[in-house]
Amino acid sequence: MNKRLRKKHHIGEFKQLGFEVRADLRPDLSDEELDAFFVRWLDVLEKHDLLFSGSAGRGKFEGLVMRAGRDSATEEDRQAIGASLTADAIFVRNEIDALSDAWH
Repeated sequence: MNKRLRKKHHIGEFKQLGFEVRADLRPDLSDEELDAFFVRWLDVLEKHDLLFSGSAGRGKFEGLVMRAGRDSATEEDRQAIGASLTADAIFVRNEIDALSDAWH
């Protein structure tokens, strides 16, 4: 496969790594607490130049975290996000997967 197609399909030297996050929200969570969490969450993502694609609802928070642009997320990014979720009182449990191919 030529370089242009490898880049288009995010494979080979153009592969991007990301990681999945899953968490259970406290059942007694208020709308204000959830709104405040999203402000904190966006600050953490912005600080590390990361993007998040996911959802929060019905007591669950889950999605994919990856680096903005064409770079890959790092183990440092994964640990920072994990520490942020663990420290937040709105969660009763959280899980962060290992780095993996974000596109396939």
